[in-house]
Amino acid sequence: MAWAGERGTRFCARDVCRAFRVVIGVGLASSSVACATGATAETPDLLDPISVYAVNSDDHTLSLVEGDDETAVDSETWRRVRALLPPDILDDRVAEFHVFSDGADEFLAYVAQLGTDRKRWLFAVDYVDAVDADAGEWVTTLTHEFAHIIGLGDSQVDPFAEQCGKQFEIDEGCARSTSWLQRWFDTFWAGERFVQHRKTVGDAEANPAALEAFYRDHEDAFVNEYAATNPVEDFAESFAYFVFMDRIAEPRTEREDKVNFFHDYPTLRSVRAHIRAQTAVRRATIDDHPE
Repeated sequence: MAWAGERGTRFCARDVCRAFRVVIGVGLASSSVACATGATAETPDLLDPISVYAVNSDDHTLSLVEGDDETAVDSETWRRVRALLPPDILDDRVAEFHVFSDGADEFLAYVAQLGTDRKRWLFAVDYVDAVDADAGEWVTTLTHEFAHIIGLGDSQVDPFAEQCGKQFEIDEGCARSTSWLQRWFDTFWAGERFVQHRKTVGDAEANPAALEAFYRDHEDAFVNEYAATNPVEDFAESFAYFVFMDRIAEPRTEREDKVNFFHDYPTLRSVRAHIRAQTAVRRATIDDHPE
């Protein structure tokens, strides 16, 4: 889910009871934060950072910019993020690290683009949840957030295009013609489905019942209900399944085709291999639930 803040749109994650037990998302900018279950947090202030760090470009350590004194917990949380996710991409894309907490098992993490430079991001993590860095919820949350960073960066989305034409238009700009997101949209969303989604669901945060109904009508097309929020969330949710599932030898449904989609791209296969090498978290099928 997302809302507009001083640093741009935040893509955030909350632990909820569903397949991956995480909700990470982007949607239309909103002054409130809505969960897939329909519960609403009145304000995003509880996710404002306790501490803000600049990520040093030379050695990728942290330098405190604002907030509480630098702590060993914050440094260890950042170390765990860099241990799980490909550090070369993190080092190239992430300029700030934010630490927040709303308590255990609520919002786990979020990312946001910094200003108009679509290459640079902030990565925010709830330090309480990061204590159990091997938990499936935490690992899959960070993987989903990482999908936003690699899928919405400047190489994938043109933030300055005045007209999108036939390209997929999102709040962040126009998907580039050769981008993964554009190919995703063309393959799985373009045409009647997108038209129907806009008419019946629109802003999924404001219309959770409509989102649920849309998902029930297209269950074979989505890895879970939250993926039906919009094409960007569909991309990120499916990417997380791609990382933690084995390749499906004979896909029988559209949602299985979506999981296999990412295997066509060497860069994404490399990301998958790195994350899988850092964790024992795996998924057997789309429908199974983590322990």
